[in-house]
Amino acid sequence: MGNAPPERSFEQMVPIRGGEYDVIALGLQEATWSVKKTKEESETSAEAQCVRQLLAAVKDILDDDFFMVAHNKRGQMQQLVYGRQSMKSRISKVEKIAENTGFFHVFPNKGGLRVSMMVDSTNIAFISCHLTAHEGADKCSMRNSSVEEILGGVMTTNDMHHILFMGDMNYRCTFDKKTPADLVIEKQRRASDTGKVEVAAKAPTKSGPASNASASDVDLDSIVDEDDIEEPMPQADKMKREMEMQQIYGMITEENWDALIDLDELTRELKDERVLVGYTAYKPEFPPTFKRIRCKAISRLNERIEETPLGNAAEKATANAPTKTFDLDMEGGEESLTSSFYDKKRLPSYTDRILSTSLPAFKGKLTCDSFTSCEDVITSDHKPVIGKFTLQTTRGLHDIMAYSLSNTNHFELHYTTNTQFRLKNLSARNLSEMDSQLFGGGSDPYLVLSADPADILIPSSNGKLKTKAITHDLNPKWTDNIDFRLATNDIAGLSRNAHFFLTVWDYDVTNEDDLIGTAVIPLGDVFQHYADTCGKDYHFSMNLIQHGLIQGQVEGDIEVSSSSREVVGRKHKNITLYEDLANKRENAAMDPNSAGCGCIVS
Repeated sequence: MGNAPPERSFEQMVPIRGGEYDVIALGLQEATWSVKKTKEESETSAEAQCVRQLLAAVKDILDDDFFMVAHNKRGQMQQLVYGRQSMKSRISKVEKIAENTGFFHVFPNKGGLRVSMMVDSTNIAFISCHLTAHEGADKCSMRNSSVEEILGGVMTTNDMHHILFMGDMNYRCTFDKKTPADLVIEKQRRASDTGKVEVAAKAPTKSGPASNASASDVDLDSIVDEDDIEEPMPQADKMKREMEMQQIYGMITEENWDALIDLDELTRELKDERVLVGYTAYKPEFPPTFKRIRCKAISRLNERIEETPLGNAAEKATANAPTKTFDLDMEGGEESLTSSFYDKKRLPSYTDRILSTSLPAFKGKLTCDSFTSCEDVITSDHKPVIGKFTLQTTRGLHDIMAYSLSNTNHFELHYTTNTQFRLKNLSARNLSEMDSQLFGGGSDPYLVLSADPADILIPSSNGKLKTKAITHDLNPKWTDNIDFRLATNDIAGLSRNAHFFLTVWDYDVTNEDDLIGTAVIPLGDVFQHYADTCGKDYHFSMNLIQHGLIQGQVEGDIEVSSSSREVVGRKHKNITLYEDLANKRENAAMDPNSAGCGCIVS
């Protein structure tokens, strides 16, 4: 927002009365400004007044058609999520959390915010962030580290079906071929030359009390935008910079978005799997959003055609012609008009981005309808971006039958609720080190099987869904198996809604165990394999992901028994698994013999 109060152009970011949308999520940076206090407001902090003005501005636009789902704030970062009134009964389990990554990992000038919720039976999280500024491979590496730290602080579970990641990520367009990986090589070379051994142990990212510190005592007026700080530059570098600037101006003028994306750090880091592995970044097809001259906006050519008979005729005449979208013609044949919209301190870049990731079975459920920039928002040296999405919610346990007659003889396999499955031949390799070098480094890994929805998984008679820990081994081979059943034989319902989670943990004697990484297997893939191979073992070899990075690989097989005994009387049940489990919980609560069995989850 450029530390300016919301104005009329703010309506481009927030559709009037919500437009056609049911949920609106805003991730704002530099969202504080100077306020004038009246006598009545003298006791109210500037921060509180900024929040009040912001919420009032959004309410004026959305009117009473929407209610606030959540408001999250740290320093100059704010996150607001609204839902249409008709969605009120469909939205539940709202949570919010934040992670600071500023000075000393405490100051809230940089960091991330998360609001998550359940819509019907679909879990979705919105993460907004503000990352480290400036150009160079070292700054890019810091941004990668900040993303890892933010995910480690705000994503405390693996049960999100969809995640939308947005904000001022500050990744730049660059002609420099040096990458964060090159910095690691240089560091190792320097260590080798000096005879010092540097160990790159991967320590888990944990949120401490300082990371969750409040920003209430921070002097917001003292926070300086890092990109407004001039960095000294030799004359030769200035000439090189000017040539690079002119090249980028030319790309913008010609609307050669592909050439600009080829220079984009985030695109490169995603491709090389150094950040946000598994996420999709939506491609910008508009001028770079940074570093812009305030109070100026690039016009869209299609907005300039007036609704007149002459205007309509002109629009029809050019409908099939290769036209440009933005008004960026040349001035004087030499100097590009484009340069008048950009601050020459920085190379124009796509710093403001939106990415998403979904669990495998749900990848087609969240679709991006459009990704555009908000040119008419002129208070900042950034142009905000807006993504419009369609979400097809899932029904989870409501969409899975308790028992399916059609699957009792499915592809020559006799699936019942007594069908036995076995996770076997389990191994992992290249695991990240989680233990301190003071204690010898390494990890003591064990594997845990879980599922979403959690209620579909029934452990075998020993009640264990995990292996034993192997001491000090980054390439473990577990000799024990995990035996389990599924609460239903509704293969179609499970294929639409269910996933297995394979999590590898580091066992600690004195502290909490550390999660090394997670691999996700959609049940639809498993059942399709059994159908194609008449029940042969399903083999998997997958990356373990944690905090958006690959932390190793896991491999193994899932075996299904060839024959099973039906449960007498169950096959005539025509209810959902949700209803079946609810009935069981109700019966257990009423049974006096089960009074000491624990708690009832609802």
